[in-house]
Amino acid sequence: KNIIDGVETLKKMAQDGQDAVLINVNQDEVELLAKTFPEGVLQIESDRAYADYLYYSEDIAEYSGHDLGRKRRASRKFYAEYAERFEIVDLDQAHVEEAITYQHEWFEKNQSRYSAEHMLDLEHQKILLDFEHYEELELEGLVARIDGKTVGYGYGGMLAGGAFDVMVLKSEFEYGALWGVLLQDLAKRVRDKAKYLNLEEDLGIEGFRENKMRYHPCMLLEKSTVRLS
Repeated sequence: KNIIDGVETLKKMAQDGQDAVLINVNQDEVELLAKTFPEGVLQIESDRAYADYLYYSEDIAEYSGHDLGRKRRASRKFYAEYAERFEIVDLDQAHVEEAITYQHEWFEKNQSRYSAEHMLDLEHQKILLDFEHYEELELEGLVARIDGKTVGYGYGGMLAGGAFDVMVLKSEFEYGALWGVLLQDLAKRVRDKAKYLNLEEDLGIEGFRENKMRYHPCMLLEKSTVRLS
């Protein structure tokens, strides 16, 4: 019903001269639209750049199986190297300010690493907004430290249907396997309630796509853009 209402809204927007577009329409909704509207009324385009990457939480929590063997070994090596120097704490309200401070540092340090600077700035502003409403959004996550210094954090929230949406995961590049260690720890925290981890889309950015594929998704959740023809 909601997606049908969305198309009716598109029609009103088009009548008012506005650009009428629906984004992130899932496959079930596409099939419903095809059944509801005559052929030629809608223009539906799938975009690989906006497909969500889904992983089994249990697989990531243990880095189990042959495909994830390299990640499993890297995680074990990381823990062996840093041992008592490394700690992870809950990203609850008491540690939000710590994560915000690190996010500002990460943003300043990494602006030159990415070609899509505008996108990085938008992400930064979105993260700060999430932290402003952290409890209201029912988010949960972690903060990582080495020798007492913040070196990474991550957070997300539950989605309808039994998936945990990993919204943000940041770490220091100098610690190599740390990003994968944080992802593994998040998976361990949520696997009892979330069958899947959703690492969201890659936006067509080559480095993002390569990194997400290295963790061997169990499926790509296709999404489409819908316009009035």
